[in-house]
Amino acid sequence: MEWGPILSLTAKLPRIDITHPDFGVPSGCPNAADPTGVLDSTCSINAAFAFHASICANTINPSQCPAVYFREGTYKTLSGTIKWPINADIIGDGTQSTTIQEVSNQTWDAITAYPPDSTNYTYPILGHMRDLTIAGTGHTSTGTGIDLTYGNPGGGAVLLTNIKFYNLGGIPIEIR
Repeated sequence: MEWGPILSLTAKLPRIDITHPDFGVPSGCPNAADPTGVLDSTCSINAAFAFHASICANTINPSQCPAVYFREGTYKTLSGTIKWPINADIIGDGTQSTTIQEVSNQTWDAITAYPPDSTNYTYPILGHMRDLTIAGTGHTSTGTGIDLTYGNPGGGAVLLTNIKFYNLGGIPIEIR
């Protein structure tokens, strides 16, 4: 995904807020992430991770980079998978407040983890996802909640803290 110029770097830091307007139209997305759960948030969330990658691509220690912040709300994944670079920390406002919502008949993963540099990934990373819910719509959403199958023999790790999986028709978490 290509996205437009960064309009305001300081407004995005110290946390990268996925609802920031720069992750909407300026990033080539129809809208910024929508915490009301009405509009598709997939493109804008991936734009926020692309921004994270642009400033943290070669960072081994996620604590040296800003966290990607999911403020209180429900974020629908209507158009595809959220691609989580595992050198990024993800922070929500709690399992009762922040939800990534799969939709009916969704067969793709809600979130797929991948190495930040898939061509040269030989170091351990400890990305951290915390304080949110990944929800489905029962048996009609058959995608995986989080896919941690990034197939890298070089190692790497993620830490999941206070993550709730709710009403998923598919596999909540896949690790191979």
